[in-house]
Amino acid sequence: GIEVSIEPSPEAVAMGLDIESIAPDLLIRFVNEINRFNGLYVSIDGHRIINTTAIRDINGRTTVNTAPLQTPPFTIKIVSGSMENTEKLYNHLMSSTILDDFYIANLSVVIADPVEKLTVEAYDKDIDYKELQKGEGS
Repeated sequence: GIEVSIEPSPEAVAMGLDIESIAPDLLIRFVNEINRFNGLYVSIDGHRIINTTAIRDINGRTTVNTAPLQTPPFTIKIVSGSMENTEKLYNHLMSSTILDDFYIANLSVVIADPVEKLTVEAYDKDIDYKELQKGEGS
């Protein structure tokens, strides 16, 4: 797997800028960049991402599954099915232009080297299957 740290950019810290939470649209774009590879398990700041996960702004705070993210730094953990896929994802992220978008937002992305074993937190909420159940007349 890969551990990605989202941190305040060194320039923003040196200039004394206030570090704000990551914008939901930027985080969504980063997750979409990760999702280009199949069979991945992802957690953001300890919150597991599943197909129905909502990343949005609630009262001015970026949330994942309605839980607010902490102000950077925080980590994103990504686990794939094989070391080969992990290395492909690592190379893709290292060359991705989305890293520039983080820099524009006064954030830096530190991508750790791929490791053989990494644990992603479990999803800790109930999953509502009502919408998936077959209704009458269907």
